[in-house]
Amino acid sequence: MIEKLRDSYAKETDPAKQKQIAIDLQKRWVEAPTHINVGQWYQPTALRTNIDGMLVAPVPVFWNMSKK
Repeated sequence: MIEKLRDSYAKETDPAKQKQIAIDLQKRWVEAPTHINVGQWYQPTALRTNIDGMLVAPVPVFWNMSKK
């Protein structure tokens, strides 16, 4: 159902009809969600000014770092 609505939205050229399809898609998603976010987590990070090369990653990694 969701795939059909997404396809019809992409193929539709009339903005009013696209808006209605988007509303229908959101209603369908509320009735039968595809996923549920159970939380968010952020790792606080503090770095010394003489450390270079910190990589942004979902987990702490300690390669590619060097001391200035």
